[in-house]
Amino acid sequence: MGRTNSVWLVAIYTDLEHKDLFKIIDFHSLREIAYCLDCHIYDVSNFYHKISKAKGKFLNIEIYKSL
Repeated sequence: MGRTNSVWLVAIYTDLEHKDLFKIIDFHSLREIAYCLDCHIYDVSNFYHKISKAKGKFLNIEIYKSL
């Protein structure tokens, strides 16, 4: 299994109900998302895979993977 050329999309919302979309930003890796959010890559990965619940910075965002 190798790397794929996928794009990670981060949707930023202004409210906690995720109804008012502020901006969508695209990234090439989870590492880039972690750098932008100033957190560890495993926090981003756990949030994306729904291992941990949303808290702190992750309350107003959603992460999608585009193939």
